[in-house]
Amino acid sequence: MSKKSAKVVNVRDIESVTLSDSIRVRRLITKGREGSDKIMFGVVFVEPGNKPLKWKYEVEDEVYFILKGEVTIYCNNKKIKVKEGDAIYLPAGEKHGLINEGKESATIIYALSPPIQ
Repeated sequence: MSKKSAKVVNVRDIESVTLSDSIRVRRLITKGREGSDKIMFGVVFVEPGNKPLKWKYEVEDEVYFILKGEVTIYCNNKKIKVKEGDAIYLPAGEKHGLINEGKESATIIYALSPPIQ
């Protein structure tokens, strides 16, 4: 087993993945690239007026921290409004999605455990 060591990743050096016409993600810490087998970490950018994109992780827990702006999170059949400074825990098995009903871009950092990539 190889020894793991600290790694620095800059958001500008990571290519964006486009999830929809108005949602982009930059996966900063991943299993494949950094060797993290316990957590995945990244940044999500959600533009105003996006179409809700919903997904569900069966075994992974997810945490969002709203760094800028505000979004509505659809979690199962609930609408939860979160704003800058809020954190939300999304347990495995709950279908969820994001929509930005505001006028400015939202920036969200997330952690996913265990990592999917």
